[in-house]
Amino acid sequence: METIQEESAGVPVNVKIQAENVSDEKVDIGPTELGPGETYETEKHNLVVEDGLKYLAEKFTSGFSRSEEINVASFGDENSSTTIGMTSIQGNEFARGKVPDSRITKVGNNETKINYIVGPGEPASQPQTFGEVALFDSSNSFMFARIGLGADEFQKTSEIEVRVQWQIGFVNQ
Repeated sequence: METIQEESAGVPVNVKIQAENVSDEKVDIGPTELGPGETYETEKHNLVVEDGLKYLAEKFTSGFSRSEEINVASFGDENSSTTIGMTSIQGNEFARGKVPDSRITKVGNNETKINYIVGPGEPASQPQTFGEVALFDSSNSFMFARIGLGADEFQKTSEIEVRVQWQIGFVNQ
């Protein structure tokens, strides 16, 4: 299956992922070791998958409603690149949660920012390989977009708080 770059999907989505050591000790997260209070950060472009593009096309003609929001974040351990036909997390999903309304903000005329935090004690079973992140609709009926972290994957331990920031917008070209 062909991997299509985010730019060709017509919907720029940028993802920033931060892993912060909230303990008093050094923590090895895989690609690096973090001292107390230190943060590992990676920025990626993700792919709006086929179901996400269909959702947008349909909503432009029928209208959007609060009950059909893209507001569920999911995390898994597979770090592979995203392909346009993917419909779910590719590896073992270790966390999923609704993004609170207070963490979804409009940042411009054509951009929305979604922030989600996976706290130090989440998930219950740790460590987990943090290799992929995806956004789903509020009813979990389809995946909107996904990113595989590739070589930037890291270990999520009970000492690490992860902050994921998605910035979704439309660009006239």
